[in-house]
Amino acid sequence: MYKILLFILLLFSFSLNAKNILSKISPGEKLPADQFIKLYKIINPTVVNIAGKQQGSLYTYPSILPFNLPYNNIPHRSEPPSSLGTGFIISSKGLIITNAHVIANANIITVKVAKDNKEYIAKIIGQDKSSDIALIKINTKYQLPFASLGSSQALQVGQWVAAFGNPYGYSHTMTKGIISAKGREIDELNRFPFLQTDASINKGNSGGPLVNMQGEVIGVNSAIDPRAQGIGFAIPIDNVKSILKELKEYGFVKRGFLGIYMLDLTPSLSRTVGAHKKNGALIVEVLRNSPAEKGGLRTYDIVTKFNNKPILSSRDLSKAIKNSASDAQILLTIYRKNKVLQLKIKLRPHSQNLHKRPLSKKVSSKKAKVYFYKAPYKLGFHLVNANKKSAKYLQLPYLAKLNKPVVVEISKHSSAHLSGLAYLDIILDVNLKKIKTAKQAFRALKKGTNYIRILRNKQVYLLQMRGR
Repeated sequence: MYKILLFILLLFSFSLNAKNILSKISPGEKLPADQFIKLYKIINPTVVNIAGKQQGSLYTYPSILPFNLPYNNIPHRSEPPSSLGTGFIISSKGLIITNAHVIANANIITVKVAKDNKEYIAKIIGQDKSSDIALIKINTKYQLPFASLGSSQALQVGQWVAAFGNPYGYSHTMTKGIISAKGREIDELNRFPFLQTDASINKGNSGGPLVNMQGEVIGVNSAIDPRAQGIGFAIPIDNVKSILKELKEYGFVKRGFLGIYMLDLTPSLSRTVGAHKKNGALIVEVLRNSPAEKGGLRTYDIVTKFNNKPILSSRDLSKAIKNSASDAQILLTIYRKNKVLQLKIKLRPHSQNLHKRPLSKKVSSKKAKVYFYKAPYKLGFHLVNANKKSAKYLQLPYLAKLNKPVVVEISKHSSAHLSGLAYLDIILDVNLKKIKTAKQAFRALKKGTNYIRILRNKQVYLLQMRGR
């Protein structure tokens, strides 16, 4: 009931704040000399400084001293780590938007309000690390000024904007610039493509508002990419608005889960799996009891379309899944053994408990005699079969029931070493052939290029190594 009332109050607050919007400036119209002054007077009272603190933390200094001396990593008791950032009020009742990384791991979140210059303890309403957005709330004895949320879809490159924040602790700072680009994708930094601006966004600006000339918030400042020198990035406000309701109702964002591991399809991988495709997402593992398994998806399928939209890479497929409703019915177009198939699959909310594997745990026992199998073609690694003897030898009980060979030795600078193969990797298949023993694995190897699919720390990888 409280969350429903909170949502109604938020909608009511938006309507009350419409009077604080400045008149629209038409394209080509001269910018009034006092426009930024008016903008500051409207937005600054809604901007808050946020500090996140960890209490009673015992932590280690990083190894930055020369020669990696032993005392580098001795634990030290020191001041609790803290983070500084910005937020902006979006309702008179004290709802505040900021970045999720600003409040990450904080035991206490304090918010300093411009109106009375006092600090308040905030509570977390919801957060989403994937989109780097958090919703927090403070309680005051009076109604707070708040910002109006605009639309980022209508933004044009070259449009004037202003960024507000707390850079390096200098509170209530405003910088100006233009929209330099839209739809910037920077590796895996954010779920949503960024707005790019030349308005200065530095450490401490994170979570602050990026506003248009009417005083509407069109983005949330983000200063998390160390490569962003002289340019700033912001999360589009339309994307933020799309998750606000779920953050208020559930405290998190429900996302669709398919249950796969995947790689970009390369020409070499395409030849290995016998395909004639240049682009797509190659499925390297289908998790047990997942929507993917129930929907008929298999290892080494190539996904080329998602709901009839082309999939050019694994990133495309990952984004499509993340942006789908948690219970969405999706249509995948796949390529399997020279056939094009379409699969209808119903997603479900992501569960962290799916496909859990037992963790390794040391046990006290005498080492047993275990036979090490040496890989052919000078690949440079050894395997043992997973059984009771090898489980005792390696002091890893879960190997007794694994029924797969395990990597136990790797020669330095060998093909296996250069491929990224690691100690205790579990071999799933070799050159598309599923295997259960070391002998089966080595029979599947060949001179030239080999592909070995392995399991490591609950993650599946496809490694390439060359035999000679």
